[in-house]
Amino acid sequence: MPINKAISYIEENLEHPVSLKDLAEIAGLSPYYFSRLFRALTGQSAINYLRLRRLTLAAQKLETKDNISLVDLALDYGFDSQQAFTRAFKRNFGVPPGKYRSLGLSLCSAYQFSLKSNHIAGQKTLPSNINLEPQIKSKAEFFIVGMEEDLDKNDTSNIPVLWQSFLGRLHEIRYISEAGAVGACFRSKEDTATYIAAFETANIDEIPVGMTGKLIPANTYAIFTIKLDGNQSRTDRLTAAYQEIWCTWLPNSAYIFTEDPDFIYFDPRFHLNDGIGEFHIHLPIREKTNP
Repeated sequence: MPINKAISYIEENLEHPVSLKDLAEIAGLSPYYFSRLFRALTGQSAINYLRLRRLTLAAQKLETKDNISLVDLALDYGFDSQQAFTRAFKRNFGVPPGKYRSLGLSLCSAYQFSLKSNHIAGQKTLPSNINLEPQIKSKAEFFIVGMEEDLDKNDTSNIPVLWQSFLGRLHEIRYISEAGAVGACFRSKEDTATYIAAFETANIDEIPVGMTGKLIPANTYAIFTIKLDGNQSRTDRLTAAYQEIWCTWLPNSAYIFTEDPDFIYFDPRFHLNDGIGEFHIHLPIREKTNP
């Protein structure tokens, strides 16, 4: 699998500069496609995975090398300064590196970053809530208005919080369509992704402060239907569904990802607050061309 090659490259270059472009080239994918696939498999961005692995090794060195300086650790593991290293270390381990060493802590085994997907090990587990026989349909362009978050600066666990904040301000949006809610991923700078919790609207002429308006272009989509009954974790089921779509269906299909916005359309009967009902993953595609 292409992601295995990228992970091996990361492990071999933890003390050397590594970019998203480097990893995508190793995997043989475009940077944006690689980013989406890596996140589907792990729940994290590739760069965040790299950062966590480097911090774990830095913690190990603090345990075994009494005389190593924090400045050297920061530079060895790709941080611009000791201050940036200290902030990242404290954010992930709960204590700054100096205190970690002085207290004789040993936490690194608890912070070994583990991949969530059985696909990494070559296994396949089809989740019961998804049928990998999507409908292939064309959809006209439409507008959405909502609130956004950079997926490569925040863990996806923040998305439910984003939805709660957005729903609390829903009354501020004019021209809401009856079609339903939309959770969309847009390609942003440096081939990363921005997630938008939104509702379809008739236009984007009036956008409340702190929100954004986007046009989702006309496209052909592979549409996967997911059903939740309230006894399932929406996050776990959605993660499993994306893993199957990106890692099983798409590579074995007659289509390729167009890198246009992909989105989830929530049926109007779907209960956004308690996660019960039906929603539809829309993956923009086009047919593969023969070489």
